[in-house]
Amino acid sequence: MFPQKTIKAIPLWVLSQTTLSKILTVSAALLGGIFLLIVSYSTSQKICVKNRAIAFVEWKKTVIPSCDTNLSADWSKENIKLAEIINRHLSAVSFLTPSTRFSVMVTDNQNYVSTNGRKVIVPISLLESSDVLSYMALKHWIADQNKNFIHFDLLHETLTNFLFFSFTGQEPRLPHLKTSQAPVFWKPVQNTSHANCISDWKLTTQWNLCINRHYQFFETRTDFIKERLQHKFNQSWSTAYARLNLKEKNELLKFVTNRIKTYTIDDATLKEASFSNYIKSMSSFWYVNEYFPSQNANKAMLASIIKDFNSINFVNIVDRSKFDLVIFKEGLKLSSLDKFFSTQQSSLVALSNGDDFSIFPIKKTIKISSFSKWYANQIVLESCKPLRMKEILKYTEYTEKLLLIYTCQPLNSEKIAQIAKAGILNYAQVNNEEMFAHFHLPSLVSKRNLIDPNLEVFQFLTERPQKNSVYELFGWRELNWDQISKTYRPKAVVDAVNLFRVQL
Repeated sequence: MFPQKTIKAIPLWVLSQTTLSKILTVSAALLGGIFLLIVSYSTSQKICVKNRAIAFVEWKKTVIPSCDTNLSADWSKENIKLAEIINRHLSAVSFLTPSTRFSVMVTDNQNYVSTNGRKVIVPISLLESSDVLSYMALKHWIADQNKNFIHFDLLHETLTNFLFFSFTGQEPRLPHLKTSQAPVFWKPVQNTSHANCISDWKLTTQWNLCINRHYQFFETRTDFIKERLQHKFNQSWSTAYARLNLKEKNELLKFVTNRIKTYTIDDATLKEASFSNYIKSMSSFWYVNEYFPSQNANKAMLASIIKDFNSINFVNIVDRSKFDLVIFKEGLKLSSLDKFFSTQQSSLVALSNGDDFSIFPIKKTIKISSFSKWYANQIVLESCKPLRMKEILKYTEYTEKLLLIYTCQPLNSEKIAQIAKAGILNYAQVNNEEMFAHFHLPSLVSKRNLIDPNLEVFQFLTERPQKNSVYELFGWRELNWDQISKTYRPKAVVDAVNLFRVQL
């Protein structure tokens, strides 16, 4: 037998009072917290979307409006949390002032983002883990500035990616955007070309096969080209921007915001989708008036983009470019010219060994093949070997003025600077022992059918008695000798040769 314990009865009124006290304490705490939340959100801010790019957000049966209206969402923890997530993600682009807005529908029954007109449908699971809202705000802002971009998705999306990177310092985290998808299953005959067609394009021998079969794995030819180029441009533009210094970045962003408003898209680009058209159109965004950009930041940006695309064998990236001066010299080691023309900030000068352009003042080296067309106000050609007339005439499509200098000395930066700043006559006076000839190529080419293309240049300039000699061709009436510059200055009907010096 165990001893029985005596249980004392607790009066019911005491138990009720204790329990009631606890209940009242907990209730007061909860009510106090709720009251503080209500006071906080009712006095400090409404439950709304702060970014003006978004008209409202639909979530279940709730609408969270824009903060610039007099409306507010119904108070609830869910609405508060959702508004905080949205506003935090849009803070990076809060300075934008779009003229039109888009709406957001938040769902919980899908795993991808889709668009329908000016409505973006985002699953709640991706809302916080991605940058889709700020990305779409930027994309709609660009379209507001210039309606042309709506018709050129490749440039529109690359610009959006670039602006996001420039504002935040990182690539946007984007979930899959639902669009028309490529077929998953492949016929056996396609197996050999499939890997080549969906891999990074490197001028593969199967290229014609790929482009002719685009309909078998992409809905349109444009989709195929966009898929192959989009990530390359995104990466290249962001990398080029990251290489700039702070001053250049500020200069570039001012240019970009203005350029977005004025940029026009060539109809041919949209009508005929091709790698060449798209690449040139994307590159043309960085320069104005069909020439290489005038601002150093633009030059550096475009040159970096070209250099990146050179590494994957894209050619003819830039349609037209104009240089103040281009200097050719065989055997020139461009890597050793970092300090060359460091003081030439106003002129665009290119040094070349025949294969590459080293461009100053931005100090970027890119392949000549990147320029489908280029032009120079003047070309200087330094050669250690005798050149024939046909080698001079081939420069007629690139310039009107060509200076041929016969020399075996290394490239002299001071001498070239004299040509760029003070002209040919000044160069001749300072460098009074070199053989050279200065040509006006349009005048020279006017007689090209009568010129022996295999005749050496200085031999041609000194031939007199023969038929079709330089005297007869260009109507040289006098051959004046200038003692100061030690040059011959022909007085002629056709000014194909301005001045020259033969061996003294």
